[in-house]
Amino acid sequence: MAGVYKKRGFIEGTITSNLAINDEKQTVALILEISQGQRYYWGNIRVIGLNPELETILPRLAKDSVVNPKLIADFYQEYKSLLPVGASQEIVEWRRNEALAVLDLTFDFSAVPAQTIHD
Repeated sequence: MAGVYKKRGFIEGTITSNLAINDEKQTVALILEISQGQRYYWGNIRVIGLNPELETILPRLAKDSVVNPKLIADFYQEYKSLLPVGASQEIVEWRRNEALAVLDLTFDFSAVPAQTIHD
């Protein structure tokens, strides 16, 4: 359920669940406390060290549109064969500006860790 909120820009959202058991009535109630936080929007997107032709395949992270982290994961999955070896969404730099509810991203493909090949 938290993933649904994150796809809609609520990247700091949390969901806490509690069970309330009533032995006498033989019932169980699931209580969900949802704190969505503020909605974030894409800010500046920087791309370093990627062939300019490949930059055009980056996900559509239009400035001022609602943040959806799944777009980044989908990009790395779909275009893995075209990206530098070792490229991973784990090295994308996220910078939050809480005051403006903006998320800036840096894709630094020049910093991709070297992969070793073993015989």
